[in-house]
Amino acid sequence: MITIGRVPQILGDFLLNISSNKYVVLIIINILLLLIGCVLDLTPAMLIFAPILTPIVKSLGIDPLFFGIIMVFVLCIGLITPPVGTVLYVGCGMSKIDMVDLSKAIAPYIILFIVILFLLTFMPQLVLFVPNMF
Repeated sequence: MITIGRVPQILGDFLLNISSNKYVVLIIINILLLLIGCVLDLTPAMLIFAPILTPIVKSLGIDPLFFGIIMVFVLCIGLITPPVGTVLYVGCGMSKIDMVDLSKAIAPYIILFIVILFLLTFMPQLVLFVPNMF
């Protein structure tokens, strides 16, 4: 259905009409994936959105390995982002802690993860250092 509906082409045209700068497009994709990661588990999100977003980032000259690592990282941040992060509900149920208390405790980590995400997004060599060694 995704291919028949030409979803990758439509989304690619939409994103490239906003900006042709690869960093602007990556920020938009990161925000989109963060929102998706809040409501959808990692595996289904990867299965649905990797085939849609990969042609877009390839057309911008972004390394697919770099994008895959960034995609997993962003979706993992989404899993712990309040108030709808699915992993938070598991943590609340296991530890018998209120969602508000857990959200307050995890907030510094989310901020740290987002700072790391921006560093990784704007410095691909941090992500590709080890793969480029081989």
